[in-house]
Amino acid sequence: MVRDYMALEKIRYGEMNMTIEIQEEGFEKLIAPLLLIPFVENSFKHGTSKMLAHPWVNLQVAIENNTLHFSVVNSLPSEAEPQLKKGNIGLKNVKKRLELLYPGTHELNIVSKPESFFVSLKVPLQEANGYASTNAEFKTTTDYAMA
Repeated sequence: MVRDYMALEKIRYGEMNMTIEIQEEGFEKLIAPLLLIPFVENSFKHGTSKMLAHPWVNLQVAIENNTLHFSVVNSLPSEAEPQLKKGNIGLKNVKKRLELLYPGTHELNIVSKPESFFVSLKVPLQEANGYASTNAEFKTTTDYAMA
């Protein structure tokens, strides 16, 4: 879904330097639904969509030892407002969600610089017991239907 969303944004904004590195192994692991999307959305909404020249987004997703490693970094326009002055409602909501779903077991780092915005997230993954995989498509059960 993340890859599809980014492809759609690339079509929407046109000329953009976009790097997507998603480890293709580990589809038998589960994460709370739509957990990563707010970070990817924000990289476009507050960053690249406001730039007229040379916008860029770099996304990496990997799984190591039952832990998801996610990072997204994007360019910011030179006249961007400091993130602390904005409402940050999306980030506040995803932080609350992380605390509820992964209390004490996740790691979230957010770094805002004048030229870029960086998010790094590590969350433990759940085994996909009760899920069947066919060509990376899952048939769901009630095992992880909480979010």
